[in-house]
Amino acid sequence: MAGVGLLLFGSAAGSRRNLNPDSLVTRFLTVAALLLAAHLGAWLFRISPGQGLSETFGASALMSVPGLIELARVALAVLALSAIWGGKRTLAVVLGVSCLAVSGSIGHSAAISPLFAIPAKVVHLLAASVWMGGLLWLGWTFRRDVTAFRIEARRVSFAALIALTAVATSGIAQAVLFMNFPGDLVATDYGKLVLAKIAGLTVLVLLGGYNRFRLVPNIDDSRNASRLSRSVLQELVVMAAIILVSGFLANVPAPTKRTAGARQVGVEQ
Repeated sequence: MAGVGLLLFGSAAGSRRNLNPDSLVTRFLTVAALLLAAHLGAWLFRISPGQGLSETFGASALMSVPGLIELARVALAVLALSAIWGGKRTLAVVLGVSCLAVSGSIGHSAAISPLFAIPAKVVHLLAASVWMGGLLWLGWTFRRDVTAFRIEARRVSFAALIALTAVATSGIAQAVLFMNFPGDLVATDYGKLVLAKIAGLTVLVLLGGYNRFRLVPNIDDSRNASRLSRSVLQELVVMAAIILVSGFLANVPAPTKRTAGARQVGVEQ
């Protein structure tokens, strides 16, 4: 998410202002490829009989739909990394976005109302990627060209507003699909983690509102530019915490009775 989002903003303005973020994007995509490969290995270990891997079982598991999706994510991440190494930014963006889109069909969304849950998760991941990438892009430009930072702040602020709307809407849609009653928010572990995400999103909204309506309109003031840089760092810290909560959320069974397989998929993913 971080690598793709940063690459989207960098591709549009980096070369024009000599602010090429490819080195940072490369680091993000390298970590992504390694973590996705590790996730694939952990998934195989988790679902294997007696949690012991064998060549026969591994081959059959990788040929299943979940296995093919896991393989596709790793392959797309590696290909995106190869593309950025080769200086092919547009191809890297396409491959990175494809990796995020494929990731939308893993976990609860694949087991519970997939016709609606998978598109909602894809939108959620892509919008969050744009939001995070914009924040990283601002942090990158502030340390290299304050003039560019002031220009990019307005562009990122607008993109973040759209991304926030998409993140909130798709998140609500998934919560409605995965829970039976509003009371599940306080009565289940899944619901409590959703509440934690909502609390984090609320903090981001407050920080983003302060940035958009107080700092960005007066960004030509050097003091406001510095304040915005600090606020961006705070947003990134909160966003990292939300992503961490999301990782736990993916491993907690959703409190729904709509599909018998949801609990097992939630544990495995």
